[in-house]
Amino acid sequence: MKTQSELWGHLADHLGIEAVAPFQLAIGDGIATFAALLPQVGGPAGMIVDPDWGTIEPLSNALVETGFGYSAVTLDDTVTDEDARDMVRDWGWFGIAAKPDWL
Repeated sequence: MKTQSELWGHLADHLGIEAVAPFQLAIGDGIATFAALLPQVGGPAGMIVDPDWGTIEPLSNALVETGFGYSAVTLDDTVTDEDARDMVRDWGWFGIAAKPDWL
């Protein structure tokens, strides 16, 4: 069974966007590890995704203050290509590179 980080990396490749999966961030008094960072969407610093809201919630204010978007979302076999595209569209494009055609 693939990890959430592996699934996010595969999805990003499939959609033609960037992903850093897993993603570690020095924030607050330590280092937080998230399933992935999608640096081209969700905010000027990118979208942090992780299936565990408990990982994101204590850092949510600091994430927003530093330009990140965040989402507690779990990828699984029920997520269709169109579902994934809609999710990324909702987060918004912040990338420097040209948007994928579907965006």
